[in-house]
Amino acid sequence: MNQELLQTMNKYCISFIKKPSGIKEVHGTHYLSGFISKWGNSHPDDVIDFIADIDKCINRQFDFENLDTTMYSIDNYDTELVPAGLIFFNKNSTGYVTSTDIFPYEDIKILLVGWSNFKLLA
Repeated sequence: MNQELLQTMNKYCISFIKKPSGIKEVHGTHYLSGFISKWGNSHPDDVIDFIADIDKCINRQFDFENLDTTMYSIDNYDTELVPAGLIFFNKNSTGYVTSTDIFPYEDIKILLVGWSNFKLLA
């Protein structure tokens, strides 16, 4: 793993592990680990599309006005692409948004690419 990936994983307390059975998983105490795991286990074309849109956001080429900015929500992870980064809506058991967190696109990309590459290793 490269230094940039390791620093980003440490930043969010995330690790990629391979169990003795050969199954690979994302572990971590930060809820971002679950999001990366869910996305990383999606169809490879979907992950490629997500990374391409992240690149557009990083390069300020994503059309926030006319495209679905919530398309990368998955399971219990409600997200939205905004100019500042990927925003997460933290909800309580009744669905009320209790807080939001914004993650830099660069970090999301590093983690997604890192997890995708880790899964390809023997």
